[in-house]
Amino acid sequence: MLRLTVADLTPGVDRGRIPELMRQFLAAGIQQGEYTLACKDGSTREVEYRAIANILPGMHLSVLRDVNERKRAETALRESHALLGAVVEGIPQAVLVKDRDGRYLLLNAPGARLVGKSAEDVVGRGDAAIFDAETEFKKTSIICNVQFI
Repeated sequence: MLRLTVADLTPGVDRGRIPELMRQFLAAGIQQGEYTLACKDGSTREVEYRAIANILPGMHLSVLRDVNERKRAETALRESHALLGAVVEGIPQAVLVKDRDGRYLLLNAPGARLVGKSAEDVVGRGDAAIFDAETEFKKTSIICNVQFI
């Protein structure tokens, strides 16, 4: 591993970027970000890295952390969130979700029509910030079966 160069660890399609990245790295003296590494078996791994140039003349230090699992989890979460959004927006009933402090966390289009405001105007705010006292009483009377999370 100590004898390998950045080019040895970089997938073929990305090797052309190495000279510019190295120029930036050496000019700044420090660099961090994400990088795709080529593995011995031909697979690739996504890593986060932090690097310091010239800790000794011509020798650089890099610390890498494999982030493949985290990226898979983030992708699964995005897909799950998109599915939930499609379900919530696809049903004709109003869906309103509030936190324990009474702030709206979620409001679908039928819910927005029910409260007479856009979801963007409602989410993150409580009834008192959205409605006047008389309207708040009326809306709260209509929305009596809210589950708090």
